[in-house]
Amino acid sequence: LTPRGEELAQTLLRFDQELFAITNDLRGETKQAEGVVRLSITDGLAAVFVAPALRQLARQYPRVRVEIRNPQNYVSLRENQTDMMVGFSPEKHPDMTSARAGTLHYLPMAARAYVERKGMPTLDNLESHLFIDAERYSSKIELWRPWRKVVERGSVSSRCESSTVYGMMVKAGLGIGLLSSINVLEPLAIPLDINCQIDLPLFVTALTERLQARPVHIVFDFVLSLLGEEN
Repeated sequence: LTPRGEELAQTLLRFDQELFAITNDLRGETKQAEGVVRLSITDGLAAVFVAPALRQLARQYPRVRVEIRNPQNYVSLRENQTDMMVGFSPEKHPDMTSARAGTLHYLPMAARAYVERKGMPTLDNLESHLFIDAERYSSKIELWRPWRKVVERGSVSSRCESSTVYGMMVKAGLGIGLLSSINVLEPLAIPLDINCQIDLPLFVTALTERLQARPVHIVFDFVLSLLGEEN
């Protein structure tokens, strides 16, 4: 885009978000705890932390409904067209409010079936092992460097962008994958000691104006408590 085109695109993006806020069915002008709150969050965090706690939220606020959506963009709330999101960096726009939550830890893991077939991966034999990669792990930023270093030593057998399917591919024994440490709860998963641990800070972000609506504020605090360091 030309500089003028970029300016127009940003203006339209802001306008699009404002239309979304105006036309959704959330009663933001009242103090009632009633309405729909749309949350962008990864499948893994939603399944392990948010979904089990929704029943508790519903008991306390029966008229607040949370709609969970997969993020289209992990660093931009506007592009997700939701009331709030759980992402990996804070939004620095003046009309956004970001709060630091806990830290999501990623570890390389393999299924027992893979280890039985290919042997235990170690730092000395990565050249003979298979990896399952993903576009989100391919960024050149420093954060993903430990994963890129081990993948480059082996062979990429598959790529997958769905976090749920990605986890199932690792579970099926198709290769070594980079998964959140939550997955150590899976009996078939083996965390690997190959000098690759990645720590992602979590941030809960909402439009500051939308936080004036009581349902949005309730869900914001709810998500922040679930993903806080104390939990």
